[in-house]
Amino acid sequence: MSESASGEAVRRRRARSSADNGSEGDRPPPAKRARVEAAAEAGEDGGSLSYTLYVRWFGPSAGQTKVTALPLRAVSGVDALPELGKELVQKAYPEPNSQPEFLASPDFFRFTPLRECLAVPGDIVRTELRLVITHGGWEYCVLKRALTPAPTRDGDMLVTAIEFEGRPEEAILGTLGFRVSLIAYPCVAVRRTFLDGVKERLLRDPASFQGIL
Repeated sequence: MSESASGEAVRRRRARSSADNGSEGDRPPPAKRARVEAAAEAGEDGGSLSYTLYVRWFGPSAGQTKVTALPLRAVSGVDALPELGKELVQKAYPEPNSQPEFLASPDFFRFTPLRECLAVPGDIVRTELRLVITHGGWEYCVLKRALTPAPTRDGDMLVTAIEFEGRPEEAILGTLGFRVSLIAYPCVAVRRTFLDGVKERLLRDPASFQGIL
């Protein structure tokens, strides 16, 4: 799935963030702010588990790879996405009731990356996605899949991938005046039965839990 955009969404997002910062007197001390944010992002397990999407891009030449770790936070649905992600998803599915089931169904947990978009380094011939759970200081890869060009609605993890263009001065990505290709993964949906089973096994006996390589 691809989305052609001018980068306006990136600029609006940054402008709003600056406007919402407020004055120094309105901000809580850094330590207090960190505790408040951590409490707000704690999941159903009380914050003992955290989730990361590892994105591995493969280039056209043998051995060309780039791996990016995207920490995730839980969201209730498309309306709870950050401004850029919500706008991209709504443009990708503009018709009423056109959104796929995994974006709204209670059968899925939904997450969004803390980093809203990535700069595409060049030609990407293949993308591999891994869902990693962190518990007790250890990382466990629990799911791996390839991102296919044709949309799919099967599997335990479904990821919305949207490519668009933006100017680097808006996305802080490069030399002024050059246009760059960006990609966003605004919604990561994981089937509820799968993730509930993984969490139950991991929390019950972390020592014997085995992820996948």
